[in-house]
Amino acid sequence: ASFWDWFGPNEHGHDATLLAAASTGHSNNQSVVFGLGLGDVTGPITGVGMMGCASLPQVNTGLHLRERSRAYIVGSISSTAPASEEASALLRQAQDDQGNDIDPVDGDASRWIFVISDICMGDTAIRRAVVDQIRESYPGLYGERNFAFVGTHSHSGVGGYVNALAPSVTIGGIVTQAFDAIVNGTVRAIVNAHNDYEARRTRLLKAGAT
Repeated sequence: ASFWDWFGPNEHGHDATLLAAASTGHSNNQSVVFGLGLGDVTGPITGVGMMGCASLPQVNTGLHLRERSRAYIVGSISSTAPASEEASALLRQAQDDQGNDIDPVDGDASRWIFVISDICMGDTAIRRAVVDQIRESYPGLYGERNFAFVGTHSHSGVGGYVNALAPSVTIGGIVTQAFDAIVNGTVRAIVNAHNDYEARRTRLLKAGAT
């Protein structure tokens, strides 16, 4: 069994082995809360070039291990989702300002997401697609400025998702099924981590109130 098998959450975000929160147990604005989530990003397992070796004959012929995205959310206990009207305004502003690299209001500065995925590398197209979904689901809470996405640098995972010419030449271009699997699995990991974060935050607040 791997470290994650023993100490990580399952794909529903449930984690029975880690402590409820990374804090001293006192509920105050200085307490730090975390959430963990897992999502399956396995794409097509046959007939697609593998990512990373730039070799035409390196085409996958089956499945050895499933690929996953692991999401970690860390933030202040005082970090809360904006009210619905404010959230809608923030979402509209973020969508209107998509030409900017980082929107100053796109994401809560007191909470951040780090995702590491079992793929060769992070990619701008994958990241933008994930940000679009989490921004819409959690407007004002998650966005461009508080989301980081990286890969484990696996050279034996499915290719066809990189938004650049050179890495895609030996794979034959974008493979939609692979791209969608990574985006959807990563979003699922973030949703699970968010739910885990909120559950831990609620427990801390209740403990601090007693």
